[in-house]
Amino acid sequence: MSGERNYEQNRTVNVTAGAGSQVAAAGGDQSDIYQVASPAQMQEIQQLLEVLRREVDAHKDEVQDPDGLQASAELIEEQLQSDRPNLGAVRTLLSGIASVAGNVTSIVDVVTRLQSVVSPML
Repeated sequence: MSGERNYEQNRTVNVTAGAGSQVAAAGGDQSDIYQVASPAQMQEIQQLLEVLRREVDAHKDEVQDPDGLQASAELIEEQLQSDRPNLGAVRTLLSGIASVAGNVTSIVDVVTRLQSVVSPML
């Protein structure tokens, strides 16, 4: 058996933790690990995304691209609900929303709150 490697079948393990909990997971050869939001975090994220949508709608005359901001909020929600979220894309979308929002502090405040909830996942 010299020089041979024995690979185990990749397995999926779902780990759920309470808000504020730290979770560590390890996988075998050729495995991928994805961290997703806990149910409490996802609920908070969904509420904040709804607030963001309302704020963008309320200030649509004050931002450069309100339709683009709404689409970005939708993409964030889709990413965070997927089995394999692209958290780099979520980070980029949140930064882009904050940048486009400019001086509309209510939108920037919601984005900041979203970043604080999402950042432990990044």
